[in-house]
Amino acid sequence: LLHKFQLATAQGTLKPVQYAMLGSLESILDMVLGIAFVWLGYGVAGAILGAMLGALVTLALNWRGWWIGRTVFDPVLARQMLRFGAPLVASALFGWLATFADRWLLGLFSGASDTGLYAAGYDLQMNLLGVPMAVMQLAGYPLTISALTEHGTQAAQEQLRAVGAFMVLIMLPEAVGMVLIGPLLAEIFLGAEYRPLMPALLPILVCATMLKALISYLNYGFFLAARTDITLISIAAAAAANLA
Repeated sequence: LLHKFQLATAQGTLKPVQYAMLGSLESILDMVLGIAFVWLGYGVAGAILGAMLGALVTLALNWRGWWIGRTVFDPVLARQMLRFGAPLVASALFGWLATFADRWLLGLFSGASDTGLYAAGYDLQMNLLGVPMAVMQLAGYPLTISALTEHGTQAAQEQLRAVGAFMVLIMLPEAVGMVLIGPLLAEIFLGAEYRPLMPALLPILVCATMLKALISYLNYGFFLAARTDITLISIAAAAAANLA
């Protein structure tokens, strides 16, 4: 959480180079240390220890970037954050439910084996689409906030429209391409037992991921307008439809 806080600080102050360096350093240390501990015989505990030490080292090297000092508690600010943040907390929970409830349902009705086969294909397409989406959001959303702060609502709306158009321009061709080369992706990235299911599921999964990306983009406008209650309604409706 502290590592995410320092990344958010770098993002909010429009320092993409610092964001990239901190995020990359933590990821590299996580992998290197985790693999080393597993290789030394520590197993799952070693992988977890590597992840913890990777975040800890990154925090230690950048402590001036996230340490806010000893400040007096501000009850007015706390109430504002609570009113703004409580719907976001609930939205995050519903969003997690909308993303992973299908695995629970598969596990309940079909067993762990089918759930594992499904999860491999789901995670592959979600990461292939999710990485470019995250990059565009990390770059576009701070620019939108800056436009809102410096030039007002109209400028923020124009900037947000530009971000949305750019997301569609990049993600739609990528989604179509993933569906077309689905068997090849399965052959490259997945083991033999996972390959037969992925091409059949890929069109549905890719469409679902695209729609989730559009919901995320739409809700960011409500987020900027401080209408996090509308964000909660949309995410909760998606989670309820998913479960149904």
